[in-house]
Amino acid sequence: MNQSQLEIYLHHKIVQALEFENEGKNLHALQIYTSLIEEYPEFEDAYYLLAELHKNSKNKNLSLQVLEKLIDFAPLNSKAKLFYVNFLLEFKEFDKLSGFINQVDEKDDPAVVFFKGFIAYKMDKFEDSIKEFKKYLQMPGIENFKDETLILLSKIFTKIDRPNDALEYLNKVEVIENNFEFFLYRGICSFLTGSTSLARQDLEKALKLNEKDTSVYEWLGEIYLFFEQYQKLVDLYNRFMEKFHATPGMYVKLGISYLNLKKYKEAEAYLKSAIQIDPENKDAVKTLELLNNKMRK
Repeated sequence: MNQSQLEIYLHHKIVQALEFENEGKNLHALQIYTSLIEEYPEFEDAYYLLAELHKNSKNKNLSLQVLEKLIDFAPLNSKAKLFYVNFLLEFKEFDKLSGFINQVDEKDDPAVVFFKGFIAYKMDKFEDSIKEFKKYLQMPGIENFKDETLILLSKIFTKIDRPNDALEYLNKVEVIENNFEFFLYRGICSFLTGSTSLARQDLEKALKLNEKDTSVYEWLGEIYLFFEQYQKLVDLYNRFMEKFHATPGMYVKLGISYLNLKKYKEAEAYLKSAIQIDPENKDAVKTLELLNNKMRK
């Protein structure tokens, strides 16, 4: 079989396997991919497709083993290494990824630098993460992860109490429409830096984009307390508690709100719930003492 005939044959087998997958006959497709790898170990498309098949079947270990087999066969194949890196990221195998990523040359793809920064971020190595992300932003051809990098930098600076630095990177994000994390973190950082009206606007927008994220409710509650919108906070948290479990911080905010609304029994119940969950919660203890003083008068 000459090269042209081989290419036609391989293409035919891949099409056949993909048709089996579309029909739900994954075992037949698996047999074709496995046979191609055994007979033509240099044909890397069969590895990628088999790895994807295992991934879609929720078989993480087999998926990774297929790609490891390809890398063992072709250790200089940068595409195979990047494919493997993406799978490790998707499977959240950060320990394994941190040991492997240095085998991939960033000259092959700037995304390698992004991956290094992301791994450091997931492992709470924030200074290393900042260094890699800043390096990535200086490289050419970074459109794929540019906004994601800017958001991640803003999250790191928020975590380490540098909201002004976080805002600097958030202001460079290009695609903000329906970008939940953009509005969430700009809202948080705007509140922390004194731009409370913008913070309320952004966090209310974030809430519309994602009504399941607890942190939106926590921070929006802080803002409603700041603006003394106590009934609005109560309504917000009651809506949240219809579907989810409240945090001790939410119970404290509800206690403070009901206290200011002069609904003392409700305030007492929520503050005691907060203390029951977190006996060291100073805000809850302090507010309960204030409430008890008011009730004794």
